[in-house]
Amino acid sequence: NGLKSISNNIKTNDYKRLYIGIGHPGSRAAVIDHVIGDPSEEESALYFESYIKTSDAVLKISEDLHEQVMNELNRKQINN
Repeated sequence: NGLKSISNNIKTNDYKRLYIGIGHPGSRAAVIDHVIGDPSEEESALYFESYIKTSDAVLKISEDLHEQVMNELNRKQINN
């Protein structure tokens, strides 16, 4: 898998990881299509928002602000 390849190439498992999820379709049988299929318009908008948050997180991580990033990304979202 990808992480094993990275670890083998850099000769360590000691590196920061940023996990990005894409949700679950609700049914195990639908997972493959969900992962490799085209997103809906609503999902595309959410993905765009997540790309912005991810790029901000990567910049902060590169500035050694790991704890700040974890606090921002792990904060529960409250829907109004």
